[in-house]
Amino acid sequence: MSLLSITVPFHSDETAFSFCSRLAAANGVTNVKDFCWYLGLNHVKIAVGNPEETGKLMQLAGVGDLAGRLLTKDGLFYNVNGQRLSKKSVMRSRLRYCAHCLEEDLQTEGVRREARGYGRLTWCVTFLRTCAKHQTLLRLTGQNELTGSHDVARMIAVELPNMFCPALHSVSRTDFENFIENAVWGRRASHGWIDEFPLYVVGRLSELVGAALTFGKVYHVEDHPEADWLKAAQVGFDVLKSGQRSFEEFLVSMHGDFWNKKTHTGGRALYGRLYERLAHETSDRAFDPIRKVMYDVTLDTLPIGPGDEMFGRVTERRIHSVHSAAQEYRIHPKTLRKLLQNANVILGSDTLTDERTLLPKDEMLALVDRIRGNLSAQHAAEHIGVSRTAFKVLVRDGHVQNSVGSDQAGMYALYRPSDLDAFVAKALSHATCAFNQSAALTSFSETIKRANCKFAELLGLLFGAKLETVSVHPGRTGLRAIMFNPTEVARYTALPSQDGMNIVDAAKELNIPSRILRNLIDTGWVVAEWQLNPVKRCRQRYLQPSVVEEFKSDYVSLFNLAKEFRKNVGLIRRQLRPLGIFPSISAEAVGATFYHRSFFRY
Repeated sequence: MSLLSITVPFHSDETAFSFCSRLAAANGVTNVKDFCWYLGLNHVKIAVGNPEETGKLMQLAGVGDLAGRLLTKDGLFYNVNGQRLSKKSVMRSRLRYCAHCLEEDLQTEGVRREARGYGRLTWCVTFLRTCAKHQTLLRLTGQNELTGSHDVARMIAVELPNMFCPALHSVSRTDFENFIENAVWGRRASHGWIDEFPLYVVGRLSELVGAALTFGKVYHVEDHPEADWLKAAQVGFDVLKSGQRSFEEFLVSMHGDFWNKKTHTGGRALYGRLYERLAHETSDRAFDPIRKVMYDVTLDTLPIGPGDEMFGRVTERRIHSVHSAAQEYRIHPKTLRKLLQNANVILGSDTLTDERTLLPKDEMLALVDRIRGNLSAQHAAEHIGVSRTAFKVLVRDGHVQNSVGSDQAGMYALYRPSDLDAFVAKALSHATCAFNQSAALTSFSETIKRANCKFAELLGLLFGAKLETVSVHPGRTGLRAIMFNPTEVARYTALPSQDGMNIVDAAKELNIPSRILRNLIDTGWVVAEWQLNPVKRCRQRYLQPSVVEEFKSDYVSLFNLAKEFRKNVGLIRRQLRPLGIFPSISAEAVGATFYHRSFFRY
């Protein structure tokens, strides 16, 4: 195959079909189609990036390497340097260009003027809206007879008179565009979650997300110029490159109308153009992971269920509203609201309407199940065979929970028979021996009386496996059937005897009435400690012997003083006053008169 006598440089960022068009112009051929026909080349195959046909052109032009500049069509997609672009993200039928770049091209010497300007690979990618070199927006030629011809050299020639009208304004290149351009040249940066998607999915989704955040969920594409779309794509890219969680948060942020207005909860009402695009305007399976995320976020946060639409008919439910649950379970909405408020599990404010008061389906079902066929506290106590007081202890200590598992403000607490039976079975499982009628064992209530202990103590011994003798009476049900050895229980529950003196014994030691000693304690003259009575298990005051002895050695009552001197109480009081001896503790304060013994030691 002979080389062309007239060739042009194949620029490092030029497309193959631009190069072909410039070769035609350099050789004075009217159009690129005729040029290819003269050389026996298929113009259409070169235009779509067919490697074999393009290779023939390169040989004729003496070019040995395409160096990643081949944009190859594959059905409805294009492949370039390992990246995939959709047909809508590639513009080849009309020329997109930077006027400054073409102006510089025209200054090139040694090449026929008609063949100097060339089309860049990046100009074909619609996600790229600016020239990285000159920081200006790319322009797009109008529709004309050259549209779809791929004759870049002739397109440039026709556009020259309009190239700088209107004036070009400077704009900043975005990170999004840098990402797209690097990917087009085979240098795609890694951003985690979006790495699994083709390049065109990342680009299109960045535009859709950014448009929703910038223009609102419903908008018209033609109402916004390229400069606005440049900013919107960057906003969307910032969301996507931060990962799936960031995208999910964006979706949740789109739910504002649901909470603030009485709008329908369908996909279009929630997500606007984003949903329309993915649900109705494309069936591309590459977007399926995005649809799955949108589906999951919606069903996980809103009361979407059977009968609704979300990328098809919804057949499951994950979130219930009070309204939907009341309809499905046939329970009055007010009852459901009380259940939710008491369980403190409402998603959002409990002041919202029934349609917007939400709870996960499984939790809603669990609450509903727990109020059907359940027992009141009175009947629950009877069911397991304990007194109302003992049942309150079981509830207080967490052995038995109400059907909802939380406080029931505004409602009677209810208990599931299955929960009560499970508790009884647990208690019965701690039996240690077979029942013996002659063993003199006693029931729960009788054992508590004989051992002088508390119900909670006996229950703790049972569940703690501390007792050796526990049996089950075959003729009884519930906790009534559990039998204990009261003597054994008493050994475990008896309190240690106190080392102090109770008030009665201390009063006898001081030879004063118990009433007077209590007054001395209350007024701070005698120190006592509150301790449990080892027999009655009630709190009472005890005095250490040292305290009693100290008070006895420091003070003496007028009565005891008269007794020591064998005189009348009134007489000894009258005799002490002239001597300057007055009471240290008055009768008005404690009910008896006390003198300090230091007055009588000399």
